Amino acid sequence: MSGPKYLGHLNINVRNVEISHEWYTDLLGLHTYDFIPGRAAFLSANVELSHEIALTQV
Repeated sequence: MSGPKYLGHLNINVRNVEISHEWYTDLLGLHTYDFIPGRAAFLSANVELSHEIALTQV
Protein backbone atom coordinates (compact mmCIF):
# COMPACT_ATOMS: atom_id res chain seq x y z
CA MET A 1 0.00 0.00 0.00
CA SER A 2 1.40 3.38 -0.91
CA GLY A 3 0.83 6.47 1.21
CA PRO A 4 0.31 10.09 0.24
CA LYS A 5 3.08 11.75 -1.76
CA TYR A 6 2.51 15.42 -0.88
CA LEU A 7 0.19 17.55 1.22
CA GLY A 8 -0.21 21.30 1.67
CA HIS A 9 0.26 22.76 5.14
CA LEU A 10 -2.71 22.05 7.44
CA ASN A 11 -3.37 22.97 11.07
CA ILE A 12 -5.94 20.69 12.71
CA ASN A 13 -7.31 21.17 16.24
CA VAL A 14 -7.88 17.83 18.01
CA ARG A 15 -9.20 16.79 21.42
CA ASN A 16 -6.51 14.16 22.04
CA VAL A 17 -3.20 14.52 20.23
CA GLU A 18 -1.99 11.01 21.15
CA ILE A 19 -5.04 9.27 19.65
CA SER A 20 -5.09 11.56 16.61
CA HIS A 21 -1.34 11.08 16.06
CA GLU A 22 -1.82 7.30 16.09
CA TRP A 23 -4.66 7.53 13.54
CA TYR A 24 -2.76 9.78 11.12
CA THR A 25 0.41 7.66 11.27
CA ASP A 26 -1.08 4.14 11.39
CA LEU A 27 -4.01 4.55 9.02
CA LEU A 28 -2.83 7.31 6.67
CA GLY A 29 0.86 6.39 6.68
CA LEU A 30 2.17 9.83 7.64
CA HIS A 31 5.59 10.23 9.27
CA THR A 32 6.22 12.02 12.56
CA TYR A 33 8.41 15.11 12.23
CA ASP A 34 8.02 16.14 15.90
CA PHE A 35 5.74 15.20 18.79
CA ILE A 36 4.99 17.07 22.02
CA PRO A 37 2.84 14.84 24.28
CA GLY A 38 -0.40 16.50 25.35
CA ARG A 39 0.20 19.48 23.06
CA ALA A 40 1.00 18.88 19.38
CA ALA A 41 2.17 16.53 16.65
CA PHE A 42 3.83 17.55 13.40
CA LEU A 43 3.43 15.11 10.52
CA SER A 44 4.58 14.77 6.94
CA ALA A 45 3.86 12.56 3.93
CA ASN A 46 7.47 13.00 2.79
CA VAL A 47 10.23 12.29 5.33
CA GLU A 48 12.52 14.77 3.56
CA LEU A 49 10.17 17.72 4.18
CA SER A 50 9.34 19.63 7.32
CA HIS A 51 5.86 19.02 8.67
CA GLU A 52 2.85 19.43 6.41
CA ILE A 53 0.22 18.77 9.08
CA ALA A 54 0.17 20.18 12.60
CA LEU A 55 -2.20 18.52 15.09
CA THR A 56 -2.83 20.82 18.05
CA GLN A 57 -4.63 19.61 21.16
CA VAL A 58 -7.39 21.97 22.34
